[in-house]
Amino acid sequence: MHLVRSGYSWSGNERNCVFLNCTQTDGTHERVPRFANASAVSGLDFPDDGRSLAVVDWDGDGDQDLWFRNRTAPRLRLMRNRTNEISSDDRHISLRMTGTTCNRDAIGARAELILMTAATSSKRLVRSVRAGDGFLSQSSKWLHFGVPKDASVERLIVAWPGGNRENFSGISAGSRYEIKQGDGQATLWKPRKPVSLSAQPYEPIPLTAAARVVLPGKVTLPRIDLQSDDSAESVQLEFGDAPTLLTFWTSSCSNCRRELADIAKHHSEFEQARLNVVAICLDGLEDHGDAIFEETKDAEMFLRDIEFPFRAMRTTPETVDLIRHFQNVLFNKYPDFVVPLSLLLDSKGRLVSIYRGAFSHETLLQDRNLVDLDDETRRSMATPLVGTWITKPATPSQLVDFVGSRLIAKAPNAALRYFEALIKTETGPERQRALREQIKNLRLITERENMY
Repeated sequence: MHLVRSGYSWSGNERNCVFLNCTQTDGTHERVPRFANASAVSGLDFPDDGRSLAVVDWDGDGDQDLWFRNRTAPRLRLMRNRTNEISSDDRHISLRMTGTTCNRDAIGARAELILMTAATSSKRLVRSVRAGDGFLSQSSKWLHFGVPKDASVERLIVAWPGGNRENFSGISAGSRYEIKQGDGQATLWKPRKPVSLSAQPYEPIPLTAAARVVLPGKVTLPRIDLQSDDSAESVQLEFGDAPTLLTFWTSSCSNCRRELADIAKHHSEFEQARLNVVAICLDGLEDHGDAIFEETKDAEMFLRDIEFPFRAMRTTPETVDLIRHFQNVLFNKYPDFVVPLSLLLDSKGRLVSIYRGAFSHETLLQDRNLVDLDDETRRSMATPLVGTWITKPATPSQLVDFVGSRLIAKAPNAALRYFEALIKTETGPERQRALREQIKNLRLITERENMY
């Protein structure tokens, strides 16, 4: 799971493939299996990391359509079979099985369609009703048969779960039928409201290292220790009475320089919007000998050159690790720690949005308004697509519990602070007892770690 969340696929990027059955009879009249890869000409060879497919006559036009489920976007893809638009000769038969003494969905029933053809006296087509027939997918329980042009239906034989066999009549090509156990006569299915589907253009999102992420709820940021240029003593970040934009950067990063220069140039607009900025330099965190001194000097000179008017601080390797773990908690896929990395916080130190990569001052100033929105409105802006939420927003205590529970393995000290804050808001006696036990165990863990 850690590898998958770090960006690796379960089993590689797997495109959907289409193979044509080209099995032929050799000189000894034995059938030799042979398949041709027709993926490129099938229209299904998308650059998707495919996982599963389901077969269903989705638009009810008599031919089978395909639903694909992918690990990458789009997660669901419908591919319509448009064969009936090429040929009007509808030779399908579809059966919906209903059990009475067996299970209602007739799972396990086997249908044998006996055909009469000019070439042979009879031909048998067999389909079974199955459940859970694919990985992450379930195809339609309608049984679909393709009937040759020169064939007519003689009868249908159904072997129901339990062993009972039953003959059905009154079936012809080009229709759908309901087959009910014990009736002996197929009933023509009355179509419901027709489904109207049209293809929609899909424009892949351009690949970029930059990402703007609006969180569906405000999440308290872990405690961050900072250092000024004048002192190596760490101090805890304070927020005051206005929102704060934390920007992690390095002097060797051209995108960092461009973003900070843009902020400095428009500092009056940030001040007017009451948006504080703290630039946190990561230079010198790794031991490169004399290079550390050069790195820190470069950062100081750059900030002087652009006349950066906001606070400029440094931090510790432990804080960088904590921010990395905190990001991993929030996302199902672990993001790399890239710079510039900016965090928009409200006046209480709660995270509102994340900016990975350089963003213009217009975007940052516009997002300043996110801080003042209610939870419902801000949550609607957290998704890239327009839609309707069917669940309520997570409560502040639920978010604290979510983060704290997932920080235990990597940052027990930070997790302890979350639970200590959470117990102050919980009123239920059972919940308080559980939290006290959790806090007790975490304190023992942190004490052992501090001993070493």
